[in-house]
Amino acid sequence: MPVDSVIIAIFKKIGSCQNWCFNSINLEIKKYYHGHDIEIWDDLWFWGFITQRGSGENRAFEWNENKYWVLKETDKDQKTINEIHEKAELFLSLFNKE
Repeated sequence: MPVDSVIIAIFKKIGSCQNWCFNSINLEIKKYYHGHDIEIWDDLWFWGFITQRGSGENRAFEWNENKYWVLKETDKDQKTINEIHEKAELFLSLFNKE
C-alpha cells in the first residue's frame, strides 16, 4: 500500500476537507512541523498502515494484525503485538467516532 494512500485516507477521515491529496497534506504539515518533528508523520504512516483494511474509498479503519506481520523490522512476540494493538486502538479512537 503506498504511503500517500494511507495518509490521505486518514486525512479524509479526520478532516473537513474532502479534497486532500499528497501535496496539500505536505503543505499543511509544513505549516506546523519542522526538522525532527517530521518523525511524527512517519509514525502516522505506520499507525495508518496497521489500522486500515481494504483500498480506495472502501477502507475500514480497524486493527489489521496481518499488516503488522508483514513489517520486517517489528517484534513479533505476543507481548509486543498486544502493546501495539492497544496503541493502534488508541490511535483509531482519535478519529473513529462513528
